Amino acid sequence: MGNGNGIRGKTQDARLVKDYDLFVREQDKIFRAKSRDVSLYGIGFMCNKEFAKGALLDLTIYIMEANVNYDVKGVVRHCSYRNGKSTPDGNYLTGLEFTAGHEKGLPFIQSETKQSAHAVSGTVVIDRDIQTVYKKITNIELFPKWNPEIKIAKVEERYPDGRCKRVSFEHQFLLLRIRYTDEYTFDDAAFEMKWRSAGADTTLVSNTGRYSLKPSGPDKTAVTFHANITLSYIPSNRLLNYFSSVAVRKALRTFKTLVESEK
Repeated sequence: MGNGNGIRGKTQDARLVKDYDLFVREQDKIFRAKSRDVSLYGIGFMCNKEFAKGALLDLTIYIMEANVNYDVKGVVRHCSYRNGKSTPDGNYLTGLEFTAGHEKGLPFIQSETKQSAHAVSGTVVIDRDIQTVYKKITNIELFPKWNPEIKIAKVEERYPDGRCKRVSFEHQFLLLRIRYTDEYTFDDAAFEMKWRSAGADTTLVSNTGRYSLKPSGPDKTAVTFHANITLSYIPSNRLLNYFSSVAVRKALRTFKTLVESEK
């Protein structure tokens, strides 16, 4: 990937440094490995097996955070012995270029040349009164407890009443981890919490959104999530679909379960 892994001609190749668990298959044999970096076009990984240049390999990438696997095929572009740099994952660093077409199913960055704006939304009905649900949703420090994509939520600043004003996050979107800070405001009369971007890494250009709560019957509350996000690249369709549908639904369902399970 890029010049680092010996895969040439990919000037827009953005590498993500990440150590994912891998299973490498060559003919009838399977080898465990650990990725060093990964991109749309290929992957670099450490293994105790030396692979010949030009060898065709089947690779399974295990994404622990999402509990999913990605199967790809590729061609070995280089394999070098890392003398004096022994690791539990092996001494051989291999650069594998994905076979044409296999990268299209992966949630990797597709381009760094343009920004892309996306609107994401979802709604869930919770069997609790609106005051109870509003109190829980505005406790931002609890986000990692019910949103599996959020790994860290660190409060940087609070309002005089103790509620969070500025919060820094680490958010995992399959293979992509984004760090950002949001600033929150609360409309208690309308049962609405809004946020806007207050800083981020180069991946996230802007981020605004809200949680809106509405009564939906006796002791029932409809919670609607809506966000407008601008990224510094064009994501793959798989990554976009995962975030806009699977991830949002999963988070809202988990929040519903959390609130309804508490007496």
